[in-house]
Amino acid sequence: MEGQLIQAVEIASNPQLNPDPQLKSQALSFLEHVKSIPHENWSVGWAVWSARDDSGSSPKYSQNARMFGLILVDEFLNKGVSNCADPAGAIASLQEAAVNYIEAEYVQGTGDQSISFLKNKFAQVLSALLLQTYNLPPPFTLLPTLLATARRHPSASPATAGSSSQPPLNPLTSDLLLRVLHDLSVTLGSDATLRAVRSKERLQRDAAVRDEIRASHAASIAETVWRMVEEGATRVNQGPQADGAHQGAGLRQMTFKDAVELTGAATKVIEDYVSWIDIGLVVTNETVPILFNLLHHSIPSLRTAAADALLGIISKGMKPADKLSLAQALNLTEVITSLEARTRTSSAADGKGKANGAGSGDDSDENVEFREHLAKLTNGLVLELCKILEEVAAEDSTRSAADAMLTATLPLALCFLSDEFDETSEQMLSGINVVLSLYKKAKRRTGAVLSPARSGFLANLISVVLQKMKFDSEAEWSGASFGAADDDEDSEDEDAAKFIELRRNLQTVIGAIAAIDGQLFSSTVHSLVIQTFSAFEASAAGSGPQLEWQQVELALNVVHFYGDVLVSALATPKTGLSPGAFVQLPDESSKARNAKLSSEYLAGLPLNNLGEVVQQLVKSNVSAYPHPAVQLQFFECLIRYSAFFATRTGCVSDALMAFLDWRGLHHDKVGVRKRVNYLFYRFIKDLRTNSAIPADFVQKLLEGMQDVLVVRAELPEVAADEDPLEKATAPAGYFDSQLYLFETSGLLVSLLNTSADSQVMLLKAIANPLMEQQQQSVQAFAGNSADLRLVLQVHHLMLALSSLAKGFPDLNANSAEPEPQWVGVFKSVTEQILMSLSALNRFSIIREAARGAFARIVTTIGKAALPYIPGLIDGLLNEVSSQELIDFINFLGLVVNKFKENVKPIMDELFLVLVNRIFVFLNQSVSGTDDAVQRTELQRAYINLISSMVGSNMEGVFISEKNRGQLETLLQSIVFYSSNSDPMCQKSAVSILHRLVSVWGDASASASSAALPGFERFIYENLVGLIFEAPTKESFDPRDAQCQMVLGEIATLAKTIYQKRGEESVEYLANVYLPGINCPPDLAQDFTNNLKTLEAKPFKKYLENFIARSRGG
Repeated sequence: MEGQLIQAVEIASNPQLNPDPQLKSQALSFLEHVKSIPHENWSVGWAVWSARDDSGSSPKYSQNARMFGLILVDEFLNKGVSNCADPAGAIASLQEAAVNYIEAEYVQGTGDQSISFLKNKFAQVLSALLLQTYNLPPPFTLLPTLLATARRHPSASPATAGSSSQPPLNPLTSDLLLRVLHDLSVTLGSDATLRAVRSKERLQRDAAVRDEIRASHAASIAETVWRMVEEGATRVNQGPQADGAHQGAGLRQMTFKDAVELTGAATKVIEDYVSWIDIGLVVTNETVPILFNLLHHSIPSLRTAAADALLGIISKGMKPADKLSLAQALNLTEVITSLEARTRTSSAADGKGKANGAGSGDDSDENVEFREHLAKLTNGLVLELCKILEEVAAEDSTRSAADAMLTATLPLALCFLSDEFDETSEQMLSGINVVLSLYKKAKRRTGAVLSPARSGFLANLISVVLQKMKFDSEAEWSGASFGAADDDEDSEDEDAAKFIELRRNLQTVIGAIAAIDGQLFSSTVHSLVIQTFSAFEASAAGSGPQLEWQQVELALNVVHFYGDVLVSALATPKTGLSPGAFVQLPDESSKARNAKLSSEYLAGLPLNNLGEVVQQLVKSNVSAYPHPAVQLQFFECLIRYSAFFATRTGCVSDALMAFLDWRGLHHDKVGVRKRVNYLFYRFIKDLRTNSAIPADFVQKLLEGMQDVLVVRAELPEVAADEDPLEKATAPAGYFDSQLYLFETSGLLVSLLNTSADSQVMLLKAIANPLMEQQQQSVQAFAGNSADLRLVLQVHHLMLALSSLAKGFPDLNANSAEPEPQWVGVFKSVTEQILMSLSALNRFSIIREAARGAFARIVTTIGKAALPYIPGLIDGLLNEVSSQELIDFINFLGLVVNKFKENVKPIMDELFLVLVNRIFVFLNQSVSGTDDAVQRTELQRAYINLISSMVGSNMEGVFISEKNRGQLETLLQSIVFYSSNSDPMCQKSAVSILHRLVSVWGDASASASSAALPGFERFIYENLVGLIFEAPTKESFDPRDAQCQMVLGEIATLAKTIYQKRGEESVEYLANVYLPGINCPPDLAQDFTNNLKTLEAKPFKKYLENFIARSRGG
């Protein structure tokens, strides 16, 4: 077995030696099988791990083989012990073998050649073994044995023979011990994340082991580890020059490198165990100075380890008074304040958002990382003090002292929050948010005015946060992070993305400040914005210094979130900022902030702070600052506050002009133009809602857009196996954003509804050139079929024209009013699209564009588009793919639902052709998963179309003179899908059938005109059997919610047949069908009685029980 295992590992882990993939697959399968029965193979795994070569000094097998051997042992200890014939004997045997291995390899040998991954895995196995030993009868000896190995040395060492002094630490055994202790603590639950995902039984087991360790071994662990920290730090302080100075025969000496690693690891173990052992074992008069010495050490790894250990100590769960005493004893605020000042980077701030001016700080990675850990420690202290303040059981004196300490610590928190490195700042966010929550609760509880200390902190905090939201002076603006990538291959800058996320978190802080002190928030933001805009005006006039783009962008970003923060702070329903949010409403109108108020009324009211800021934004000409970040943020603000322009319509022209010139639609950066195209569309749409665009301004806007409404298709570069048309239409490129401009043009033209002639003239001025280009491109392609750019041009023009239609309001399908004049223009557009489709329908992008364009146009012009549907189908069906057919059927279903009787003649004309095409695809063989998915989607689309037609009273189409020859095939297909498709499709199919029975199946004389002759034969031959057969199929699961819905429709079908055919159906069931399926007479009688007497819902329950009985359930 051992030989097989070694061979399999070598084959699986070294494919170069064994290139045969089948052999490798067999090896992997064998190893997985061995791993699946660890209770049978753990001893083989241990043998592979511990085996030595003939000399006895080196491992016998490769690292990969030894690692797999350990994995087998680990699997056994974690999952297979209970399956073992003698669990206690196996654990005792493994414990003895492990102790012997440590003696041979770590005390006497090379410590697994100092290979980290092997030592880590061995430590994990020892940790798992330790846990299993606690299932044995006491005493529990493995942990004390491991602790004793820390000072065991080779047998040849003088230190092990007759010496009365304590031997020094053995670096190999000490390193292994620390790895085991760390893994043991994590395994037992010092990691809260792991505890959260463990079972109740596992948590109980871990708690019992922790209790035993606390009672029997915690003191020894603490003593051993603290001595390691102390002796390791002493050796570190001797420096690397002391290496080898005290070398003795057989005595393992600790090198400087060993000492640094061991001291850091031991300090980490202190952090691990402090959360669940007695605090008195960790915090003593001897140990605290050791930690503080490490905290001030020159070696970075020791400083950060000490900071983390102190965080673990201060975060330990304790009673409020005890926690306060601990915090006071540690005096962390004073200690960290000193370190913060010493470690400031070159551009650090002083905690009030102002640069310290030192300019000579330490920007090394080690120092930056240490400040991050100090910030984390400070944040932990803040959180613990807040817990004391929120603890109801805490005495007033305890809370008062904690509040004083918190107040003294907050300036330190601001120093770290204002750090130039975002990773350091982020460490303070949770603590700051808890402080603000505490302030907010206190204000809500007492309604009292904030104390001067708290008011001062909030003032400093908002200043720090606002400055922290500014881009670094060296930052490069990434358009991709703001939806303004120059091309589709630009990827989002990782640093920029992190900064944006930090901004969002900081905005949350500002929102909390606003909820506590709205006046402070408003005045601070108002001051920042107005001062920045004024400084920009002075700079533009040549009377002030040049502003950095980062400062201007910050002001605009603040404007952008100003309104959101106000809405949140006021706790008003977030339905958007209505015009009333920008003015000072009289008391009687304040409750109608979101109500519809006239522009004339709003214009007479003074602006509030938000309104003044937005007005200054528009009037300041700040959008002329020559940086894309500023210009883009300016337009984002206009969209956010579009409702403002209903209060000051005079500002509309300034905003629109900014969109039209070089700052917006004509910007030199493609990425900015792409984003602005969308923002301009949003702005016009919002202004139309608020009736803020003067009609006489429409033509001027359209003239300003004229040159950006030109469509120029460009083919991309492609490889030999790529389709240029497919590649050109796959990504969301510039043209996709340009479509927003055509829709915007439609929005603008639609505003001229009181001047029909001018409206049509402007609409034709936009549409006619596009239609002419489309016609010319089609003609040109007829003469040069190799020029695919012409096909792409036609595609683009189709979508541009349909986007133009999308800007117009949808006509009411049931309106009796005369057709607006502009509808005629879109009729011409539709005709041109169909002619282009007829000429180029062999190209899938043309078929897709025509279908999409028609869907948009029919939504806009309503009934006027219906006569063109047959032409669309003629152009599509001969070349259509399965997916295209699915999309078209779904579109047709929407048309049927919307226009109902109006579309009936058209459906009658095209139904036969359409259904035949659908059946062609449904009858094709399925060759893979994708085909199967498409088949299912097509089934659903087909059944949903039939359902829409029946629901719109179009069942007459099925029996018209043109289509009646297909009726039997149609009905049989519906019956088939009632039991041979997914549940939702089955439900729709059965629903169609019971609705057809309602219309065509009535046996009464009064319904003879509506009844379909011969339909009763179809009912008895097909539908009655369906009622009993569909629910008995293996694929039908009565426990499934969707299948229950199908069963409900089947029950309705049965009831409908009885309601329409009466006693005739009962006699057929009792005398023909049920006896034919060998149903007992008494059960058949019971079924017919319940069919006649029960309502639909109880009958469904009865039917379910009936089917279960027939299944033998």
